[in-house]
Amino acid sequence: MNGSEMRMIDHPKETPLGEYDRALGRCVGVLEQMAGVRAVYQIGGVSTPGISDLDLVVVFDEGLTIAKDLRLRLLPDDRYLFAHPLYGIPVTLVPLAKEFTAFHNYRLLCGEDVVGKDQTRAKEVEVQIALEFLLRMFIVTSFEQSIGILKLRSFLLHTKALMYDLEFLGVESGRFQDLVREIIDIRQGWFTNNTTASDLIPWRSEFCGELQNFLSQQFADHQFYLPGGGPFRYSKSIEMRRSHELKFHTQGRLPRCFSIAGNLYVKLANRVSRFAVEFPFSQVDSDSPLSRRFDALHRLSEYNRRHLPNFYPLGTSLVVG
Repeated sequence: MNGSEMRMIDHPKETPLGEYDRALGRCVGVLEQMAGVRAVYQIGGVSTPGISDLDLVVVFDEGLTIAKDLRLRLLPDDRYLFAHPLYGIPVTLVPLAKEFTAFHNYRLLCGEDVVGKDQTRAKEVEVQIALEFLLRMFIVTSFEQSIGILKLRSFLLHTKALMYDLEFLGVESGRFQDLVREIIDIRQGWFTNNTTASDLIPWRSEFCGELQNFLSQQFADHQFYLPGGGPFRYSKSIEMRRSHELKFHTQGRLPRCFSIAGNLYVKLANRVSRFAVEFPFSQVDSDSPLSRRFDALHRLSEYNRRHLPNFYPLGTSLVVG
């Protein structure tokens, strides 16, 4: 699909840094009053107000069940800054999250420090984390390209994390790295340089092609693992299959004229169309550190499903079912 035919939704809103501080204070104030909250941390920062979001990790006492969505207690403007649910974890599972996930640079906002210093991960774990994020990025950009919708702020949010993936993979140069640096510069000057969505179209077209080429090469250079032989599901409408090549397939399309409906069109596309991503992967060995990682991710996810259903687990960017 020609990039000029893409419909842009989810545009960034220029937001003063002070609004982030006030929203953060209001949210932490609510959490401080809750029984069983051991600590609240911020991860990441606000490098680009209006694009950046706020990421909070709430550490709870073991066995505590919180069924309510705390974001419903936030002001409407605050919800823009909290782009997704808060992360939640029981204190007993914090060591697993530190060892097997990409979360780091925890900044304590209230409570006792139960996380401590960052720790070094096994190299094969870092490679797996990087490949999972890159594959997720490939799936999302391919899906959006297929339906002709670009969720602009979400795209700009996630591209910044690509620098960590390149670091984990030991990649120091190349066209893909150049494109990642370019989008970080574009993102940084989005409001001050009066950047528009249309300015991003030619860059994104090249980015999508280079992402596929780069990820294909990484799959050739590194083993990528999943906890079984598949097929797996990325979502209800997107199947994940084993193959020798990285490909994305679409079956059934909604008429493009309905894309004016924006997010509703995205939901309809997920119901009407079917998608498949094919890529090479291996089944993880039972005695591998990655096998322990998949077990840890399952424990983190299952705990939240039972006790913290409205909090994201500290896990992987690529959730498969």
